[in-house]
Amino acid sequence: MAFISPVHRLRSLVEKLESSPNFKKLSSAVERALDKNQLSSDIDKSALENFFKRSHFYPDTYKKRTPNREEFFELFWSSLITRKVKTITVRLLNGVWFESQTLDFDLFRIQKVTKQELDALIDRRTRDLFYPVAKLDTDFVSQF
Repeated sequence: MAFISPVHRLRSLVEKLESSPNFKKLSSAVERALDKNQLSSDIDKSALENFFKRSHFYPDTYKKRTPNREEFFELFWSSLITRKVKTITVRLLNGVWFESQTLDFDLFRIQKVTKQELDALIDRRTRDLFYPVAKLDTDFVSQF
């Protein structure tokens, strides 16, 4: 008998699911729906995989939380036809002291963030679960 951590178990289940014929059918159905509605169908299988991972669908379902189907579908559909990119660059500053927590320069800002804020900012839960090579030590980084 061997213990399989929940993280590895879920990751394994997701890998099997995403390589299944049903997932491929879903991907094809999405492409057909986009073509039918004359929308760009340049999404690929990885975009669909990333949506399910980043929307927290897999871990929530694994924990037996049932998502609201209508809300989830609306989130999915709107993410297909909307392209919104937010770029955040994290730079560590050490030995610097500012009068306030945030310096806002309109085009960019400098601010100190807590570990909890940083975890939320990078969606640590999803990153640790599905993108372990992109791991970030927020305990360490939040000290700067």
